[in-house]
Amino acid sequence: MGLNKKIVVEGRDITTVVFPNAEIKVFMTASLDVRARRRYEEMKISNPDITLDQVSDNLKDRDEKDSSREDSPLLKVDDAYYVDTSSLKLDDQIEKIKTLVYEKFG
Repeated sequence: MGLNKKIVVEGRDITTVVFPNAEIKVFMTASLDVRARRRYEEMKISNPDITLDQVSDNLKDRDEKDSSREDSPLLKVDDAYYVDTSSLKLDDQIEKIKTLVYEKFG
């Protein structure tokens, strides 16, 4: 009896370089302000001196570098679903992705 396993992988160049032929691709994003706030909330636990501005600046710099690098730049491929998580809680993000998968594969 064969098993039909699905593997979920995330990363900034997964759909363009690592798995360009994946059966389903999702490009998740959120506004810089929302991503900075989320990251800040995670980081301040282990680094109480960090500021929201530092986190925001770091993310902005990383986005610029990743989007403009010559080798495997950050971009959305044409066949990827676009999901903006700016106004979605984690459970809502999960449900959104599950819905996309169910719609594609039944």
